[in-house]
Amino acid sequence: MAKLTDIDVVARNEYGDTIRITTPVSVTKEGLFTTTLPEVAVNKLQDYGMVLHKNRMGRDGYFCEKTLDDLRKSIREFAEEALSRELIQEETVIKYQIKTAGSCYIDDDGEIMPNGGWAKKGNYDSDTKKGHWAKFTEYSDAMHVGPSKLQVFVGVYDRKRYRFKSGKEVQELKKRRCDTYRKPEDKTNLNWLCDQVCVAPEGTFRGEVDHLQEVPATEENAAFFVKVLKFIYMANQLFTEFSKQENVLAFIEMNRPLALPDFVDIQEVE
Repeated sequence: MAKLTDIDVVARNEYGDTIRITTPVSVTKEGLFTTTLPEVAVNKLQDYGMVLHKNRMGRDGYFCEKTLDDLRKSIREFAEEALSRELIQEETVIKYQIKTAGSCYIDDDGEIMPNGGWAKKGNYDSDTKKGHWAKFTEYSDAMHVGPSKLQVFVGVYDRKRYRFKSGKEVQELKKRRCDTYRKPEDKTNLNWLCDQVCVAPEGTFRGEVDHLQEVPATEENAAFFVKVLKFIYMANQLFTEFSKQENVLAFIEMNRPLALPDFVDIQEVE
């Protein structure tokens, strides 16, 4: 493709906001006029939530039309669409991910067993059985084997929903950043969740959380998740000690009940 010229495109909205784009135009051997917008223009349009086509090299900002005027018009209309963005909703939510796995049979009286063969007479493989295989978020069978686990991610996100003149709607989710210098009166349950560091959901591309479950970001809802995370962290501390053989043997020898130390059923941050 041979470069033909540079074109200038200016788009404005009713509030006086302006996008100016200068971009080089080339002509293909088929006679089509093409351009890939400069990175600064691409970034500006993406800031408005616009999704641009990629060229054959994988760069965003590709446009292709039959005439030079059509190309200029296509870019201008695309930029005008970006400038038409209107905020229609703003809220804060708690996003969470809970993953569980395991394989066990639960008898009719709630007793946990390794498999159905341990069930009491009349409870397994009969029309009157009341026991059942435990259900977890991850499926387990002979083709899906693995260890038992409990995994939880919780985060606080600000959501903004926008609508464009075309009727298209997009949303932005931004994670609340931590603040290690909170004043005592700012140490709420919501801020407890916000101030977590080095945590992220599992199996998500670049930390994307759109698909995760959510609840409104109220102090009451945050208190529940703070309690869940504290419970898990205390359990993790206990089981971390059991990763050492000598600690397992010492615990068995003491014949103590397995329990989480110093756990308090906390409803709010003290």
